[in-house]
Amino acid sequence: AEFMMKIFFNTIKSFLLILLFTTALQAGGVNRTSLFGAKSSALNGLYFAGIDGVSNIYYNPAGLASLRGQAVEVSAFLRSEQNKFEGDIKGLFNSLREDDLNGGIGGYYNISEGLTAAIGIEAFYDYRTTWPYIVLSKRDATLITIGTDMFNQSFMEMISPAIAYKVDDFSVGLAVNVFRNTVKTSFALGNNKWKNNVGLPVYQTDINGDAWSFNINLGFMYQVNEDLRLGLSVLSGTSQDLTGEAKTNLFAVTDSAATFTNVSSTYQTPWRIGFGGVYNLSSDLILNVDLKYNLYGSLDKEIKYEFENSVWQANAMNSDSLTGFTLGSQPLEYKNSFEAGFGLEYMAAPDLNIYFGYKYVSSPNQEKTFSLLNPQVAFNQISAGLTYFDEEMSVSLSVAYYKGIEEEVKNGSYPIHNGVYNLDGLIPTLTFRFNL
Repeated sequence: AEFMMKIFFNTIKSFLLILLFTTALQAGGVNRTSLFGAKSSALNGLYFAGIDGVSNIYYNPAGLASLRGQAVEVSAFLRSEQNKFEGDIKGLFNSLREDDLNGGIGGYYNISEGLTAAIGIEAFYDYRTTWPYIVLSKRDATLITIGTDMFNQSFMEMISPAIAYKVDDFSVGLAVNVFRNTVKTSFALGNNKWKNNVGLPVYQTDINGDAWSFNINLGFMYQVNEDLRLGLSVLSGTSQDLTGEAKTNLFAVTDSAATFTNVSSTYQTPWRIGFGGVYNLSSDLILNVDLKYNLYGSLDKEIKYEFENSVWQANAMNSDSLTGFTLGSQPLEYKNSFEAGFGLEYMAAPDLNIYFGYKYVSSPNQEKTFSLLNPQVAFNQISAGLTYFDEEMSVSLSVAYYKGIEEEVKNGSYPIHNGVYNLDGLIPTLTFRFNL
């Protein structure tokens, strides 16, 4: 039986390694932070005072100092999520349900007593939503139906070296996250000259940009006594100068301008502060409680796009009658948000641990920011999972389900996008750890 179990584990390991790298770490869903590690995901997806191998790079790097030996981890998860919108003008919309594989790989090495180095590679930061959009236009006896889409994504692929050191009951850890952020936004622009027999009534518009950047995750842990451990993590914000290309056929038809033009913008991510505690309720039951605060309110109130082509720039501030969007800017009047949750770890057997978790996530969106490009609502999440382990390896599996809290928007920046927003999603996660 033991021999067959090892064959099974090795087969799954090979499959995951092939799958992870042939999918180029695709991303999906509008949750801003991806989940690395099935155990951490099952215990509410925060776990700032917990010890969970490579996952500590992203939650609290100070936890790395408590690890012994060396290991390699492979983690993969599938995010299946759908946003919903019901408006007075545009009716009922469902975004495409994203069913995308994501994941990462990493390892840690215990250099000496209390000193541990680690590295992780992951698609860490993720915001994505896709809405099919049909435009019906009528001119005299002519009726035209054109399919477009509204798409918004920020996707960060990241490599994170980290180191942690422990002295007595106090640990400190530092992770440097070097990442490439790719931002893509698409929506339709209406053609006001169509009724004068010029071109089509609507044209798809795409804006792409990317930039390299970095931030720092600084963590602390303190073992208060044998039953209680506290953790604190601070993740710095970023300001990224994106450069890329914008594309639409609209201005080529109406103004004989170029189809492509260079575009630049500034993209920001907020500072984040996380605090948590882990408490041994008994010899086989452990409680973790966590709180995360996101300083979105300190970010710029809009994203501005600067176009190299003068015709594009001249049209950049015109509000579109069909979609409501303005080519030259997006309002982002965010407010500070928070996440809070708890988890329970039960040691059911010498080689089996079982997990349960709950988390509440507030939305950074205010009414002026809500649109089909930024539909994030607050949500509740429940999760469960387990870990089977022996001296050589462990396998962890978790499932998290989250359901949005319905939000009605009456005074948004785009009246066309006023309405009721909601979402739901499911995230199964699988993690293998191989002790070397």
